[in-house]
Amino acid sequence: MLVTAIFIVCAITAGYCAWINFKLPATVYSRIRALLLALASLTFLLSSPYAGLQYDRLKAQTDAETSAIRTRAEAARIATLMTAFGESYAVIEYLRTTQSQ
Repeated sequence: MLVTAIFIVCAITAGYCAWINFKLPATVYSRIRALLLALASLTFLLSSPYAGLQYDRLKAQTDAETSAIRTRAEAARIATLMTAFGESYAVIEYLRTTQSQ
């Protein structure tokens, strides 16, 4: 959304600059500059939805990767706790069997 807004602002700015250049005294360079700025404005305007989509897709991919990393970390933490519990249980069983003898 933000990327789309930035592209639209750039399109409006380039269009305004093209209009100002078109209003300048008619020289070949001012007309060429006005046409190039109008082309840039059109390019920004047409590519803004695509840029927004790409940004959203990248953000979703990053969120999914972050979620996967978080899930792996939680699984490792649970495995560590289970191992610690298993070792504690083994020690308790060992002590119980040695105490009963």
